[in-house]
Order: sequence, then structure tokens, then C-alpha cells
Amino acid sequence: MTLVGLRHQAVEIEPGTTIKFWAPSETTKKVKEKAEENVLSSILRCLVPNKLVFEKVKVDPEEEEKKKKTKMPAVVLLHGFTCEGIMTWQLQVRPLTSKYAIYILDLLFFGHSITSRTDWSPEFQGECMVLLIKFSELFANNCAVVGFSYGGMVGFKMAELHPDMVKSLVVTGAVTAFTDSLNAKTIGRLGFSSPSDFLLPTSVEGVKTLLKAGIYMKPWLSDRVFKDYFQVMFNNRKERAELLETLISSSKDATIPNFTQVCKPTI
Repeated sequence: MTLVGLRHQAVEIEPGTTIKFWAPSETTKKVKEKAEENVLSSILRCLVPNKLVFEKVKVDPEEEEKKKKTKMPAVVLLHGFTCEGIMTWQLQVRPLTSKYAIYILDLLFFGHSITSRTDWSPEFQGECMVLLIKFSELFANNCAVVGFSYGGMVGFKMAELHPDMVKSLVVTGAVTAFTDSLNAKTIGRLGFSSPSDFLLPTSVEGVKTLLKAGIYMKPWLSDRVFKDYFQVMFNNRKERAELLETLISSSKDATIPNFTQVCKPTI
């Protein structure tokens, strides 16, 4: 990913909650400098109490406006339930980075993103992603969110709760709400008793079954690849099982969000 200008970064958005993500190198440099400045500022304030440590930097409004205009549109990529971010989007990153500023976020309990909180609903995942964006100042204005599967459900929540930030939304393989009736039909049709049995395989054969159901025209892969995938991609099993439990909602309580749509004339 460094070849296309992305760098890996981790930010603690609140005590006990850390999000890891990939972002443009200039963004991660800014986040690192901001964190270092905050630490240095805290130390100096202890050494020199009641005195201003850093002078306020004067900003030229016209120059800042020019910088905003020259920046590429921001696109946030959210992964599915069986992969972390970089594994899900690795084939799309290279062509997208030529036109967009790409941010690949790892959802909680994927790719070493963790939390000590116990609310693991899609709403909480979405709020954490928004808090990361605001806390780290990843980009100046709004963004497009692209979500696959579980990431699409989190994207729906981000768009519903923060329409000022999410300018547009692209979702595939997801629904706005995974109801108990939908769960019974889809998981039962696949021959499993629960989402955990399907999405959290306990063997290499289970991984093969999972990928066979989720990939169209799956290429031939050696057993070694499946074994490595099984060992690497299914950590935090207990937490992910609880994520799946909180994902299922009652069909009686399910509602369709009212997303704001902007209609543009076609040529």
C-alpha cells in the first residue's frame, strides 16, 4: 500500500477504543504530528504552568481555500465481516488512488481495532468511524462511503446519523437492517443454524464453504492459502460472535431510514 501513497495508522478515539486504518501519507503524517504536539504540549504545560506554550499560527484564508479545492474527493472504504480492510479492498485501491483520497478503516475487532465498550451495534461502529474522522481531521469536508456486506450496514448507519458528513453512499451485499426473519431464510438456505456457524468457521473446510458462497467464479487456491486465511482472519472470535448477535433485529421493529437524496440532471 505504500507504493500507492497509503500509510498504516492507529488512533485512540477515546480511552479503551483504538481504530486502525490506512490513509494518504500526508494525512497520517498530520495525525502523527498532531498527536506528538498534544503530548509535548501537555509536558510543557506541566513544566511551565499558566503560560501559553504554543503561539497561534496565522492562517491565510485564501491559501487554505486553494488547498481545499486542490484536494481530491475523500472516499472511505468499509470492509465485510470475513476480512479486514486492506484484504477486502486491495484490488480496488490502486485504480482509485489516482482520482480519490482513499481511507481504508478497520472496524472494531477487525485488523487490531479494539474497544473496551460493550455496545457493539452497527450504530456504535458507525459512530466510532465518524469520531475517528472528526478526531483525526482526516479530511476537510464530507466524503463518499463505500461499504461491502457488514461494512455496508455500518455505512448505512453513518449516512443516517451524519448526513452532513456522508455525501454519497455505495453499498453492495448489505441491507439496512438484518432482521430475524431475513436471518432465518438466508442462513437456513445455506444450511447453517446461526450466522456465527457460517461467518466464523472453525476449520479450513468451513473457510472453503464460506468463500464458495461469497465469491463468484472463485479461482483455484491451494489448501495452504485456506489454512493461512483461517489462522489470520478469524481472531477475536468471541467478540465477533457478539457483533453478529447485536446485528440481528426484530422484523417488527425494523424501519427504513430516510436518506437525503440530491437529484442531478442527466446529460
